Amino acid sequence: MKTLRTNLSRLVLLALLALPAAAMAGIQGADFDNMPVGPYQGGATIWGDPSTVNVVPSASGGNFLHIDNSGGSSPVYVTFTYDCDNTYDDAICNIEYDYFFVAWWWGAYVGVYVDDPDALDDPDDWLQMPVGIPPSTSGGDNSENEPDCEGQHTITFVVGPGAELELDNFETECLDTVANENVEWGTLKSMYR
Repeated sequence: MKTLRTNLSRLVLLALLALPAAAMAGIQGADFDNMPVGPYQGGATIWGDPSTVNVVPSASGGNFLHIDNSGGSSPVYVTFTYDCDNTYDDAICNIEYDYFFVAWWWGAYVGVYVDDPDALDDPDDWLQMPVGIPPSTSGGDNSENEPDCEGQHTITFVVGPGAELELDNFETECLDTVANENVEWGTLKSMYR
């Protein structure tokens, strides 16, 4: 009996390994490591003052996107277009990225919009400003979800006056949805005896 369970466990593991894995993909125009340092030329659409959007080297190696609207009087909009590699039907597209506030002033803001390139009136996310007296720094990693992996999508960062922001490590991934399963506790116990 024990040999049968061991062999069954091995078969289940092999079956799981044979399932297609969700592939991580980059966002076009957001691979800053391969870009020269200087004005951003990566393919994103920029509204506002394009001179504030630059590729700069990071201390840890590689490059990142630096958006300096600390002295601006109006927002700067940076929009990336991407596909999420439709791996599964009814999957969710997860967008991951890193951000870092270099500096900010009172009233500064950064809004993140997914698939809302025209209205920009209902942000999917607000990046949290640092706590403390400006100028201050803060950062982290963030993710946005879009309910559809098919077709092209956009992600727009609206950097308000007084904010200086860095972005890096964009990746997208199709996450398969998992159906709810109801199993009684007795059934689960009997499987692992």
